[in-house]
Amino acid sequence: LRRARKERISTKRELYKANVKAYNRKLCKLIAEGKAKPSFIISHELPLDRAAEAYENFDARTEGWTKVVLKPGH
Repeated sequence: LRRARKERISTKRELYKANVKAYNRKLCKLIAEGKAKPSFIISHELPLDRAAEAYENFDARTEGWTKVVLKPGH
């Protein structure tokens, strides 16, 4: 019974996985052609020493915190 349950859970996980490599290839092509601008998703650019704050807000799904870019040395 445990084995069957583990196999079922494993199969469910596989259903929800995205083919990241395929998406990355398509996305890179769109960016190179100027058809996609990924920078619109970046909500914050912060120095590395504010990483904890960024993680807390992102993890809490604080409104407006969609993607954070951490910049070392700023």
